[in-house]
Amino acid sequence: MATALLRFEYRQGQDTLHWFALLTHRRLFLDSAAKILEKVDHESLAAILEFVETMSVLWVLIGVSKDGPERGRLLRAFSYIGFQVVRPDQRRWLPTCTTDVFLVYTLDAPQIAKASNNYKL
Repeated sequence: MATALLRFEYRQGQDTLHWFALLTHRRLFLDSAAKILEKVDHESLAAILEFVETMSVLWVLIGVSKDGPERGRLLRAFSYIGFQVVRPDQRRWLPTCTTDVFLVYTLDAPQIAKASNNYKL
């Protein structure tokens, strides 16, 4: 699978949120820029996940600053939708970054379950 940069736009009232992402090896890494995370809500994340389910993505990942003032709120928001904290034994394929907590959302569809046998998180 080729690597691609993606941009998602989500209207939130008068504002438009711009999510940037990197798609590589069936993993979608969402940009965790502070401006986006300040305005993140369940609806924008759900919209991205609904779109991603139409692609051949197995995992959606995002990093949240360990020291950020909104860390607790963000972890709750992502957990509410189904993201889980990446365990230390799963970090081998993540960027080497000690300042972020990484969260992963595993897509759950029959064809993805079959494909995931060939890929390791």
